[in-house]
Amino acid sequence: MQVLHQQLQQVLPSATIQPIALPNCQGLQLYLLDENYPVMALDNETAQRVMNNPLYWLFCWASGLVMAQQIFCNPEQVKGKVILDVGSGSGVVAIAAAMAGAKKVIASDIDPIAQKAIALNAELNQVAIEIVGDYRDYQGGVELISVADVLYDKANLPLLKDLLNKAPVWLADSRIRNFSYPGLQWCESFAGETFPALGGFDEFSQVNIYRSIG
Repeated sequence: MQVLHQQLQQVLPSATIQPIALPNCQGLQLYLLDENYPVMALDNETAQRVMNNPLYWLFCWASGLVMAQQIFCNPEQVKGKVILDVGSGSGVVAIAAAMAGAKKVIASDIDPIAQKAIALNAELNQVAIEIVGDYRDYQGGVELISVADVLYDKANLPLLKDLLNKAPVWLADSRIRNFSYPGLQWCESFAGETFPALGGFDEFSQVNIYRSIG
């Protein structure tokens, strides 16, 4: 936990991390920003520091939460399978897959601090997850790839082609309206929310689910 606190203190000196149980996730908890931290009261300088040093693992973003909820609602999608979670962040989707009975779960995130957060969150929920940096570092077979909250950066779009060549993809996104990509089809939409709540900062509350065609 110390390394997470140290990273947080560099950006938000008065903030703390605490375990938070997520809604409709069968008791899944994550170490996240204190729910009582006054996000809406950030001064301009602090808000800019947060934007310049995004601690993605500090929040459970809406798309990741919705995908985790859908895993628990449809455990047959992951049960007994090898799952690769790309851009794992806090590890919420990877942990949900492990809790729902996946045979093996690999969480990929290039941020070394996020990797530590995933490990701590996996331990908190008493599940085993293999953690890698670049998803290409994992050389084993994969039966399903989960991707949530990565399309905020258009530079990430090209990776979808590579992922679709590896295994069926399950994508959740709230950032791009009317998103389309060869090999993916829209399935359904859900109302989503980020934990802890971002209030007026949270503009992206509709989460769309896409799956590989075929």
